[in-house]
Amino acid sequence: MDFSNSDGKAGNAELSTDNVQLVSLLSAGTIFDYWKASSKTSTAHEYFIAKTVSDKAQMKDGYNFIFMASKIRQLNDNPNIVTFLGCAIEKAPYYIYQELLEDGTLREILMRIGNSQHHLQNPSNGKEELTNAACLVGFARDVASGLEFLHINK
Repeated sequence: MDFSNSDGKAGNAELSTDNVQLVSLLSAGTIFDYWKASSKTSTAHEYFIAKTVSDKAQMKDGYNFIFMASKIRQLNDNPNIVTFLGCAIEKAPYYIYQELLEDGTLREILMRIGNSQHHLQNPSNGKEELTNAACLVGFARDVASGLEFLHINK
């Protein structure tokens, strides 16, 4: 599904919920639900996240969701922030569409790196230990850079 626009912002478009198929519920919470979704109009099997206000949310959460969507629409792309693809906020249920990270959440990725047994099996091999440490430091740097970007672009 092509979400790009002529203004250089990836997800500035208002997307119709009629063109989006919710595939499976990934996470249900008290405020937001996250769905794996696909385009009904695309022949490619491209998936993305459809974030919506939970049935358990309060009325103010719905208003905050619309405000959040309008703010996210204004952001330029950043490699350290999940890509915003578009939104559907004209009528309920409201959706924000974002890229799907196939490798899991940041926590899951960090746990896999942290649980890596390479450096434990061969303690004299400093290179493998450095690879895991360098990877974790790189993740931390990228997260900090993403947070800095969001802070600057309140």
